Amino acid sequence: FGFSVAIDGERIIVGSPQRDWFGAIADGGVAHIYEWNAGLGTWPHRSTFTANVASVDAWFGYAVDISGDWVLVGAPGEATWRGTVYPARLVPGSIVPYGPIRAVDGTAWDSFGEAVGIDGHDFAVGAPDDDDLGVNSGSVYRFEYQGPVWREIEKLNASDGTGSDWFGQAVAIDGDLIAVGAPGRDDTGADSGSAYVFRDAGASWTESRDRDLQ
Repeated sequence: FGFSVAIDGERIIVGSPQRDWFGAIADGGVAHIYEWNAGLGTWPHRSTFTANVASVDAWFGYAVDISGDWVLVGAPGEATWRGTVYPARLVPGSIVPYGPIRAVDGTAWDSFGEAVGIDGHDFAVGAPDDDDLGVNSGSVYRFEYQGPVWREIEKLNASDGTGSDWFGQAVAIDGDLIAVGAPGRDDTGADSGSAYVFRDAGASWTESRDRDLQ
């Protein structure tokens, strides 16, 4: 409990990816949502969010984020670490799931969902073990809400990506910007790491040339 956390306004989401479902489904994972109650002066528990179907070693809750009424939870261990994400909307007295969602081109051991970020009607998902530019080079997928569903829009890769960069190990999205961590990048030494910034350019999100945040 607390492996991942996120806060937006007066709501908090907390991931517990190694929670065993019903005491039998190992590392199925759950996420908990809390909402500030000014009258009580406390953060009472609002909802428990789980995957649609219990899965051993799903690690649901490995990554979490929240934006307004939307929550997003990564379960990178699902389907032999192909990975899944679960968006859901908080409504009065309930939580409405809009998943599961997997990468269109996802394969085992991509770890899709190991990092997630959501802002309004856009979310980004890291798959740091994807192999597009070499083994474990990593990728990030961007989704948009096109009611009533979330659709995969594009896949982002580093312009200079190589194997073992783990691009997508961390992601954050705010407005028209996405920041991506690549902790295995070797620009200033072995595993010195880099962060990349992508900006909404209209037709697609493009990498900023001032991306070397080292």
